[in-house]
Parts: sequence; structure tokens; C-alpha cells
Amino acid sequence: MFPDPLSVIILAAGKGKRMLSEIPKVLHNVRGIPMIFSVMNNALRLNPEKLIIVLGYKSSQVEKAILNRDNLKNLDFAYQKKQLGTGHAISVALPNLQEKEGDVIVLSGDVPLLSSKTLKKLLQRHRKGNYSATMLTTFLHDPTGYGRVLRDKERKNRILGIVEQKDALPEELQISEVNTGTYVFRIEFLREYLPKLRKKNAQSEYYLTDVFKMAISDKMDIGSVSAENAREVMGVNTLEDLKKLEVS
Repeated sequence: MFPDPLSVIILAAGKGKRMLSEIPKVLHNVRGIPMIFSVMNNALRLNPEKLIIVLGYKSSQVEKAILNRDNLKNLDFAYQKKQLGTGHAISVALPNLQEKEGDVIVLSGDVPLLSSKTLKKLLQRHRKGNYSATMLTTFLHDPTGYGRVLRDKERKNRILGIVEQKDALPEELQISEVNTGTYVFRIEFLREYLPKLRKKNAQSEYYLTDVFKMAISDKMDIGSVSAENAREVMGVNTLEDLKKLEVS
């Protein structure tokens, strides 16, 4: 029996204001190469049928850099002209999967150290558990800035949702388990739930994480895997973050 088809979406539309640079964030080098290349390399090790990169800020510059490096037959670009959140970014990419079924992994273009080994573990958990949605989490000593993973105190492994930093209650800010922004979804799940997203939050954006809340409301169980090495899932938001990732 053949495994289900796999696609990958990489989110690379952000400007990265805190980088204080005119260079698009995902084109900044980490360990000698643009971080988007590292993310692509690990995605391609999964042998996806389709790789979609969502572009926004200076999209032509990012696209040119990618095409100069690789001429991939399974590569598509999607364009997020307005930065309306991660949910909106996936909505922009979804038409590229119009005729696709199976699973799609969602990656962030500014998380360059995430290994294909961890991604394979995430995908395995997703498929073995027959989940429609599975998230990669980790535990941080200082979770500031990250969305917190809410779990049922009575059923410890059951995920209740994700709350973003700006929307979190004081007691929720004490949670050390965080969302890494890496997910696996059934494509048909996204087709059903993405149109239901609304901008009822502090950022006035379409949060991709809200699809988990809706699925849980519909009595669906959400899968999860915790990355053992938190460093692996560190995102880059500042030049200081870049320096931290350069240290081996």
C-alpha cells in the first residue's frame, strides 16, 4: 500500500521588521546559507509531491534567489500581498493544492535548524494516530513571544487549543509548552476549516492556530509531538537571534 501523498507549504512572506534590515528576513544567512534554503533542504528530504513557498515582502527578490539555486519541477509560489496572518497565508497557498489529497506539512521560513528527522517523527505520529491535524511543540524556560499550548488537566495529553502571547491570560502565560509553528494537516481538513477563520483577536489577523480550536469544538482529537531540542525550533526575529543560531 502506497503512503498518502505529501505536500509542503513554507511560509516566507514576512518582512521581519525587528531585523532592522532591507534584506527579506528569510534571505539572511544562517551558517553560511540563506535560512529559507535550510528549510527547503529539510522539506525536500521528505520527498513531497509539491513544495509551495508563500512570498510577500520583496517577493521578486526572494523568488529570484530560490530559482537561481534550484529549478524544481514540484516547486510553486503563492503570493500574500497583504500580511493578514498565518491563516490567510495558508489560504493563499491552498489553491496550489486544488487537485491534491493527502497530507500537507506547514513550515516557517525563519526556522532554519528544524531537522528532517524531527519532521519525519511528526509525520509518523500524524499518520499513525490518524489525525486530521498534528502540531510540533516544545518546552521553553522563557516562552515569551510564543503561543502557549493549552491541555486538558483531566486528560493531560488532550490539546484544548493554542493561545497567542497577546491574547493569553496571566495564568496562561505561565505555561512553558509552546507552539513551534510547524504542523501537519489533512488537506481536506484545511479546505473545511480555513474558510471559517475570523479576525477576532488582538492582532486582527487570521490565525492558523484557530483551526485547532474549531476542530476541538467539533470533538476532534489533535495530535502532537514535542521537539526534544528546543534550539532546533528557534525562530529568527532579530539579528541577535541570528547570532544565537550561528553558535554550534
